[in-house]
Amino acid sequence: MRLVVLLVVFIAGTIYAGASPVRLPLNCAAALRGAWPVPRVPQGHAHNDYEHRHPLTDALAAGFTSVEADVWAVDGELLVAHQRNQVDPSRTLEKLYLRPLARDVRGGSLPPRVQLLVDVKGAPAGTLPLLRTELASYSSMLTRYRGCTAVPGPVSVVVSGNAHPVVPDPGTTSLFGYDEPLRPGHQRPVGEAVTPLASADWADFFTWDGRGDMPRDEHDRLLRLVEGAHAAGSAIRFWDTPDDPGPARDDLWRELAADGVDYVNTDDLAGYAAFRRQSQPRPSPSALAAGGS
Repeated sequence: MRLVVLLVVFIAGTIYAGASPVRLPLNCAAALRGAWPVPRVPQGHAHNDYEHRHPLTDALAAGFTSVEADVWAVDGELLVAHQRNQVDPSRTLEKLYLRPLARDVRGGSLPPRVQLLVDVKGAPAGTLPLLRTELASYSSMLTRYRGCTAVPGPVSVVVSGNAHPVVPDPGTTSLFGYDEPLRPGHQRPVGEAVTPLASADWADFFTWDGRGDMPRDEHDRLLRLVEGAHAAGSAIRFWDTPDDPGPARDDLWRELAADGVDYVNTDDLAGYAAFRRQSQPRPSPSALAAGGS
């Protein structure tokens, strides 16, 4: 069933000098998508970006516009690590991401529409208050939401993981939106939520790994998922897509590009940067197969 989200905005951190509030009528976000040019290939999303040698810096240098940081609330700090037993007090969300992003904004070196995906690994009740406090110190660079109004900023924070979308308080300003989890047969009773992003596990919906033609039923399913997310105003990404280098992965990425997926989720920064440089607008493998039948 189509994803139903009544209050969402696909802002993704578009930079506007002295940006004015944008009034968002219910379910108007899809119309806003046409306000910005659509890249010919999806943007790169750096999965578990903090595991690279230089978190954030390497991803931005490779042309990525979305980075992911897993966070744990430990002794009043948001520490970045995949597992709780891997936390290091020196690797905080502020040090690895918020401060460098603010520096790049001040220096004018940040690419437009940067997304910081904060994956909440612990209990949201203990994590989100800390996140709100930290983000408040950087509010001038962040996209802000209040009821049905959004003020775009150079950086958009999206919360994922254990923190699920909730109905917003129309009288409260929020410095982050939510990642809408997509699952087979999932129906969310929440009538309103600010969800700039919708994400799904590739294996929940598809078996195709890029080799051969994508099965017709899976291709149709992919199109429906993309259409549903975009109709609600959300960008869409699939995590845990096949990520082994080679022609099959390139064909899978090319299919995602042709079918309107907004972010390609990968650990291979150099591989996706090369793919983007080499990619030219052309029909997807599935479209070619359909045309030849």
